[in-house]
Amino acid sequence: MRYLIEATVVAGQGPKATLELLALMGSLPDASSMGITSRTMYAALDGRTNFLVVEADDPSGILERFASMMPWVEAKVTPIMLAEEAAPAIMAAAQRIQTSLAG
Repeated sequence: MRYLIEATVVAGQGPKATLELLALMGSLPDASSMGITSRTMYAALDGRTNFLVVEADDPSGILERFASMMPWVEAKVTPIMLAEEAAPAIMAAAQRIQTSLAG
C-alpha cells in the first residue's frame, strides 16, 4: 500500500529543537528495516513541510517512526493509489450511483 505523508515541523521550534530532531532521526532504525520503502520526497516552499510517498505492507512502521518525532513534527498519513489503479473503482461506483438514481 502507498501512503502520502505530510510532515511539518512544529511552529516555533528553534535551532536547538532542530538539532534534537536530527539526533533522533539519526538514532532511528533504517526505514527499510521497518518495512517502509521510500518512493519520493518533496519539500514545500514554506521551509517547514515535506511530502513523502512511501510503500508499506504494514503501516505500523510508519506509525512508530512518526510517533517518535511527535514533539518536533506533525504528520498526516493518507493511503493513496495511482490514478490508473483507482479509475476502475471510481467508474464502478459512478455506474452504481447512476443505476440507483435511475431506478
